[in-house]
Amino acid sequence: MAAYVTTAEYVATFGAQETTRITNSSDSGSTATYDSAKVDAALEDSSEVVNGYAARRYVTPLSSTPLIVKGWTKALAREALYLNTGRMLDAVKDAADRVRAQLRDLALGNINLPVDQVGGTPPTLSTGLALTSNDRPTPVVGPALDAFTAPFTGESDVPRWRSTAGG
Repeated sequence: MAAYVTTAEYVATFGAQETTRITNSSDSGSTATYDSAKVDAALEDSSEVVNGYAARRYVTPLSSTPLIVKGWTKALAREALYLNTGRMLDAVKDAADRVRAQLRDLALGNINLPVDQVGGTPPTLSTGLALTSNDRPTPVVGPALDAFTAPFTGESDVPRWRSTAGG
């Protein structure tokens, strides 16, 4: 699976200097460059974490990548790269913790992704029906609700067909 973020996007966000410092173990000075293989691996792993939460409500991998998903992926990858150095910054850990909280909210339905189409093939039920994020029932409101409330008088909770008058 391709990651939701490219190495170039990651480096553009956090800078080549920081990326070099957390991915390159040699102290060769200014000629050192970041290890793109480590960044790629961290981004792929982080994308899979995002997919793990998103898969509860969306078909993954997502067919388009909303900015929020890119942000989540970058924050988780950054934490993973810092973990490998043994020098974790509180701000990096806090950002990743906030991402995990948002991902839990995503899985619970408290956050919705701004995607029109979901990617991949929707999971199917044993009946052969496909499940998609658009399969949520439409709320029953207005005149459609009248059919369900018609038996009630409005004055009490006793349905008209169970009137207590006249036995």
